[in-house]
Amino acid sequence: MKNMNKKVIVWLFVLAGVIASCAKQDKTYMISGTIPEVAEAEGEYVYLYDLSFTLMDSVKVKDNAFTFTGKINDTINIVQIVSGGFFAYAIPEEGNITADLSGMSAKGTPLNDELHAYISSMDSLTTNTIKHIEELGRDSALTQEHVAMEEQNLVNSYELAVLSLSEEVLKKHNNDAVGVMAIKNLFRLPQTTPEQIKMWKSIAGKKVLEDHFIKSYLRSIQNLNNTEKGQPFVDFEGEDLQGKKVKLSEYVGKGHYTLVDFWASWCGPCKREMPNLKKVKEIFGPKGLQIVGVGVWDETEKLQKGVEQLGLTWPQIVSNEEATTLYAIEGIPHIILFAPDGTIVERGLYGKEIHRILKKIAEEHDDKL
Repeated sequence: MKNMNKKVIVWLFVLAGVIASCAKQDKTYMISGTIPEVAEAEGEYVYLYDLSFTLMDSVKVKDNAFTFTGKINDTINIVQIVSGGFFAYAIPEEGNITADLSGMSAKGTPLNDELHAYISSMDSLTTNTIKHIEELGRDSALTQEHVAMEEQNLVNSYELAVLSLSEEVLKKHNNDAVGVMAIKNLFRLPQTTPEQIKMWKSIAGKKVLEDHFIKSYLRSIQNLNNTEKGQPFVDFEGEDLQGKKVKLSEYVGKGHYTLVDFWASWCGPCKREMPNLKKVKEIFGPKGLQIVGVGVWDETEKLQKGVEQLGLTWPQIVSNEEATTLYAIEGIPHIILFAPDGTIVERGLYGKEIHRILKKIAEEHDDKL
């Protein structure tokens, strides 16, 4: 009996080890797909990105077909398959996933089929709205003002339809990858309020809220709220063009109005704005205005060369990631005006609007900035 008990115990330990080893195995996905012949992609690469457009994988197209395999990552719930002007969304889950890039999403597994149905409904809403807008433009009996009014009504109706559909999908899929796509579309609706974001977050489950893209997007929303008009400046550290550590607080909140220009040497619109900023300095500099450049998404050497070529005379801070993250800047140039105490007066300033607002402030403060 004792020997029997020992055998049973040994067998249980072996079984437990087998179960544990099975549990440790990584789950994998396989996405097989085709690309329309019109894409002329034979021998070219098709790319796999996450929702933040971080490259995950790439494979060569053969016979207008491709296959991606990989480990399932719990924080990356949706991927984008891209080749030329064609793309499709897919959920990397176990099963036979097929992606036809002439469509917009993959099929073949339960969640991918649900995602496909949702994206198809979204596509139908978009197509119908565009069709009606084009019909308005061809109606010669309507005045330009009438067309503009009707177009806006169509856009408003479209946004309400997207809101209703996406909220319905989020409630049904509050804790899976389809819910990630739904809340992503909700976040991107114009005029989204903090109250709506709070409500959507309360509906979403842990899997949706811990998705890599959703977490990043929520941080961006919070950072934008923290740096809106009327908020105090948020400090960050970078380097000057000589490599010395320098903080934004060395220039902002020092008793003068300060324009901070986020730019890059490769950015055409940024460079086109520089003559205007030089004129701003010429007019308002004697009144006390300070200007600071923040070089982003660029190399120090290239920024230095750009400063010299453009003849810029104001100080520069190089901050490739921290500055744009803290101020939720997605495009440049982005110019922010800070008050003498560091409060954000206005952001997203360009061209003549800079002159207008500075002139108004100077008139209200005895011609001093």
